[in-house]
Amino acid sequence: VKHELKTTRKEVTAARQELKITKQEVNAAKQEVNAAKQEVDAAKQEVDAAKQEVNAAKQEVNAAKQEANAAKQEATAANERAENEAKARIKAENAKAQSDARIAKLEAIIEELKNKNN
Repeated sequence: VKHELKTTRKEVTAARQELKITKQEVNAAKQEVNAAKQEVDAAKQEVDAAKQEVNAAKQEVNAAKQEANAAKQEATAANERAENEAKARIKAENAKAQSDARIAKLEAIIEELKNKNN
């Protein structure tokens, strides 16, 4: 019986030792899992930061496009004004030329009438 009791105590001690080792292995595995979770969280934060940078860049591109469109509209409006001013200038020059021609005709008629009366 003593021998059996000794064997049983050894087995219990061995079992306790195995349990202790298993608990340590479980704890080590938990730590590895936690470390992996932290790495995943860090990677997620990096992805989020990259997404924010991409969004900021997109906003900058959109703002630049809007500025370019505004500049194009201003240039178009300026070209239209310049064309309209040129057309108005040409019309005014033509009107002045016609007016000068009429004045010259009237002066010629007046001169003719003066000469007839003299």
